[in-house]
Amino acid sequence: MNLQKKSFRICFLSFMQWIFKHAYGIRLKSPDHLRSLGFRILPAGDVIRFLTGKRKPSFLAEGYLINDRDGMDPVHYLLTFRPSINCLRP
Repeated sequence: MNLQKKSFRICFLSFMQWIFKHAYGIRLKSPDHLRSLGFRILPAGDVIRFLTGKRKPSFLAEGYLINDRDGMDPVHYLLTFRPSINCLRP
């Protein structure tokens, strides 16, 4: 893993640790712990490519990303940039 990818992954996980600690009182121990809590990301098209000109970081595909056809049963925390009305449509 190159330094830029590693740095983005570390920043993302540190940010999630901060959010979970301050918003929910949960101390995240690892990326697996974050997944086990039901954290998922529902992309809004290819917003990452639009903003950065690059593809989504590969580590996001390690169990975080869901799509419109996936079940929502394991999801307890959802990160998305879609308007909420669009998240509720079947």
